Parts: sequence; C-alpha cells; structure tokens
Amino acid sequence: MNAFSDKFALTRQQSVFLAKKKWDENIYCGMKMENRNITFPQTQTILNGVNVPGVTLDDIQAVLNMRDA
Repeated sequence: MNAFSDKFALTRQQSVFLAKKKWDENIYCGMKMENRNITFPQTQTILNGVNVPGVTLDDIQAVLNMRDA
C-alpha cells in the first residue's frame, strides 16, 4: 500500500536528534515568515531563556509563542 519507499530510513532516535538540532532554525524561519526583525543568534538566546537587549517584547513573546506552538 505504501507507494513511496523510505528514502532516509531514519530510526526513531535519529529522527528525534534531527528534530532537536533543527528546532532553533525552524523557529527563526517562522519569525522571518512573520516579518519579525530578529536575528538567528537572538532567537537562540531567547530560546535559552536569556533576555536580549534591543529586541522588542512583542518579538520575544512571538518567539516564545512559536516555541510553545
């Protein structure tokens, strides 16, 4: 019934590792799609729980909302 073969054949552990590795990048790309003025290092810092000077509270809240979504 499966019309497509599994090209990558990742195990569950490999899939979880890849998802965690791409987490910050996916949130950053989401912020760019929402036209937010925030850099990738700032996004990583916010996700690590540190306040970033020069970033509006609205942008910080948007990153946190994207993380929780």
